[in-house]
Parts: sequence; C-alpha cells; structure tokens
Amino acid sequence: MKDNTIWILFVLILTTYWPQLEAGIFGTLDVGLYTLNATLQVAEVASKAANVAITARG
Repeated sequence: MKDNTIWILFVLILTTYWPQLEAGIFGTLDVGLYTLNATLQVAEVASKAANVAITARG
C-alpha cells in the first residue's frame, strides 16, 4: 500500500508542476536557438562584407 501512495503522490506532483518544468526546459531551449540563430546571422553578414571587400580590392 505504501508503494501505491508514493506513486500517487509522485504523479500528483508531476502533473501539478509539469507545466512549469516544461516552460523552463523549453524556454531555455528557445533562448539557445534564438542566440544561435542571431550568431549565424551575424556571421553571414560578416562573410558578405568580407566578400564585398575582397571583390572591391581584387
């Protein structure tokens, strides 16, 4: 009987707090992806600028 009580409590806690956990986990992932995307865009602009400079000099 004790085992069942532990599982019931575990499931109740999980279902109560899961939305907050999920928001935390996926919020962190979103920020990471956003940062990566911004970094790639900056690198792309820098690459284009370098190509323009090389073309202008050449």
